[in-house]
Parts: sequence; structure tokens; C-alpha cells
Amino acid sequence: MKSIPDFFRLMRPLNLLIIVFTMYAMRWGVLYGLLHHISNDRPGLDIRFTLDEWTFVISVLVMVLLAAAGNMINDYFDLKVDRVNKPDRVIVGRTVKRRVVMAAHHSFNILATLLAVWLGWETSNPFLVLFPVTMAAALWFYSLVFKKQAWIGNLVVALLVSVVPIWSGIIEVPGLADRFSILGGIAPDFSYNAWKWLFGYAGFAFWTTMIREAQKDLEDIEGDRTGDFKTLPIVWGEKATTRYVKSLFVILIAAVVITLLAVKTELREPSSFTVIALMSAILIVMPAVVSWRLTARAKKRSDYRAASSWSKLTMAGGILLGALMPLWF
Repeated sequence: MKSIPDFFRLMRPLNLLIIVFTMYAMRWGVLYGLLHHISNDRPGLDIRFTLDEWTFVISVLVMVLLAAAGNMINDYFDLKVDRVNKPDRVIVGRTVKRRVVMAAHHSFNILATLLAVWLGWETSNPFLVLFPVTMAAALWFYSLVFKKQAWIGNLVVALLVSVVPIWSGIIEVPGLADRFSILGGIAPDFSYNAWKWLFGYAGFAFWTTMIREAQKDLEDIEGDRTGDFKTLPIVWGEKATTRYVKSLFVILIAAVVITLLAVKTELREPSSFTVIALMSAILIVMPAVVSWRLTARAKKRSDYRAASSWSKLTMAGGILLGALMPLWF
């Protein structure tokens, strides 16, 4: 019976929930916030989404299946190093058979691709199928090849994570822009602002993932050496990698401050800026600073693990802030 919960553990349920939360935050936070902002200037404007909730659920499921498949194949190929890095948490080959993991990986990718084909039909965009095919291939080669290479592996997984906010826009923004095209200048303005925010969140997801992946490299350095990995701390050394992570945090916090100053001019109520700045400090800056300090002072694997957890909170806090956008726009 233990194999059943362990099978679900392979999927990384918390990471999958973050994907779900991110996509709904982009839909009902960022995009709906922009629609609500437009409706303030044009009372009576239809601000409903072009996709019904069921179709959006399918689009979320595509990303969840791809991520679950990627997590499984990552553990499948990492069996050797995981026996050193986390021997008490090894599942593949112990409670869940290797062939079961491989079969589930392929099944999830195939199902995600079929659902993307259906989405392409529903949205009249057949190119949607390219996303699951490309991501499935990238996740396979990441686990097999890229993960063992310094910085390249981190870059690949960060790019894949950044696709999630973009995917939310690809399936929704074109239909909304078409609806607004009859209203003259609204369509290009809406599209520009929608993609500006979605790519902004993609950049935020990318940067925080780059930080977390470097922290995880520091945490797993002992096992990675046994697997002949060439991760950042193995190639650069732990001190240089720690400095690299700290520099990424500095850039992240600077980007948050710059974004806040840019947002200030777009608020419906200028007085809301104080609330947004305070929430940004609590949800993004504070956990980022905690993670930065933990990384700087780390002396053992558990310290890097804690730092990585705080980085994940930083990402979740930024997404939560996006979900609250309709309150201010």
C-alpha cells in the first residue's frame, strides 16, 4: 500500500499546486485585473473571459501533467545520486518499480499532448500542441543531460518554469484581443499590457527558479559528485556559487523596487501604493532576504534546504501579489 502514496510523492504535489495557483493567479488576478481596469473607463464593457472555466481547467491540467511527468523522469535518472543526497527519500526502484515510473511518465506526456490538441481545436490555434511536445522533450533531456552541466541545467529548468504564466496568456489573450478589436484602440492596449505583465511574471518565475536551482546544487553537491555532475558548486566552488546566488538576490530585489515605481503611475487610487509596497516587502522581499542570509551562512545541507524553501516562498508570495491585482486596478 505504501507504493500508492509514494507514487504521488514522485509527482511533487506541492510544486503542482503552485502551478495551478500560478495559472489561476494569471487568469483571475493579472488578466481580470486588466479587464476590470478597462471597464472603469468604458462602463458596460463585456469583461468576461473568452474561455469557459472547463476549457481553462484543461489548460491547467496540461501543465500539471507535464510537470508531474518531468518530476518522475528526473527521479528515475537521478537514482544514483539520490541514494547519496537523500537515501531516506528514494522511491524509484524501492517502493515504486522503475517500469511503472517510466510508463506513467510517457502516459502523462501523451495525455498532455492530446489535451493540447483539443485546446488547439477549441481556440482555433493548432500550434498549441507544440508546447507540450517541446516541454516534454526538454524535461527528458534536462534530466538525462542538461542537469549534469554547470548553469545550463539551471537555465533550462528556469525557462520551463517561466512558460507557465506565458501559457496562461497564450490560451486567453488572443481571444480577448479579437473581441476588443471592434473598439478601436482597446485591443492593442490590452494586448500590450497583458503581455507586459505576463512576461514580467515569467521573468520573476525564471529568476527565482535560477536562485533555487543554484541553492539545490549547493545542497546536493556530495551526491552530484558521485554521479559525475558538473554543477555550479562543483565547477566554480561553493564560495563562488554562494556569491552568485547572493548577486541574483540583489538583482531580484532591485527589480521588485523598479517594478513598484513603474506600477505607481498606473494605479486607480494612488493611495493603494503604500499597501502594495508593504505587501511586496512582506511577500517577496522578506522571504528573499531570509533565503539570502541562510545561503550566506550555510554550513551544511539542511541550511541550503531551508534557504531553498524560503526561495519557494518568495515565488509564491509574488504570485499571490499578482492574484490580488483586481483590488488595485
